[in-house]
Amino acid sequence: FSTSVVLFLLANFLPNYSAINKQIIYTKIMVLALVMNIILNLLLIPKYSYIGASVAAVIPQFLQSLLLFLLVKNFYKNAIY
Repeated sequence: FSTSVVLFLLANFLPNYSAINKQIIYTKIMVLALVMNIILNLLLIPKYSYIGASVAAVIPQFLQSLLLFLLVKNFYKNAIY
């Protein structure tokens, strides 16, 4: 359930980054989350099985959402209208 909520929230950030011509930032954050997910999977799955897999999936998605939100918020706060 929590993964669906996070993915729903992430879908709202891409149009913002496209509108401010910062798609490369979005891509870099996605790659960072991917690498973090792979590392956490390698560390957590052998020891914690499916619980480790679920934690390894949720943590990078949460941090990814947080980073994307903060960067968009910071850009619009500093924007000149």
